[in-house]
Amino acid sequence: SLDYRMGGSLLHVGNREFLFDHTSKDATKYDAPVRALYLPVIRNHLYDLFGLFDYNDAAVPVGDRAATVVPNQALFLLNSPLVSDLANSLAEESRLVGADSEARLNWLFQHVLSRDPTAAERGRLLGMVEQSTSPEMADQRWAMVAQALLISNEFMYLP
Repeated sequence: SLDYRMGGSLLHVGNREFLFDHTSKDATKYDAPVRALYLPVIRNHLYDLFGLFDYNDAAVPVGDRAATVVPNQALFLLNSPLVSDLANSLAEESRLVGADSEARLNWLFQHVLSRDPTAAERGRLLGMVEQSTSPEMADQRWAMVAQALLISNEFMYLP
């Protein structure tokens, strides 16, 4: 789960050990559960994820950055262990609502998107979940519903 504390340092290397060249050993860690704002930015060794999501060149001052939406970003979110773990946790937490699929779907939508599902969304998603032939498959499909909500444009961007 996300660490909501602000500030602090996540650069856990000694002085000058964060400078990189072709002979350097990478001691930088990006696995802290914090917003990207708090991750270290090593100018000549930028975190790969930053490049995927339009982070500026850290060695050059830039007043405005280009915005792109490319398939690589969607593929990252679809295959990300972080997003998958969050989706599984949400699906598991939605079980506490009860066995009623419609109530569970409403809870997921309210929890992730702060709204109820439309009739079309409800029909499509409940249809997918109710086609499950085993409890394990149903659990997987609830996790897929949660993942779809987490990687949706509606979740990513504030109106």
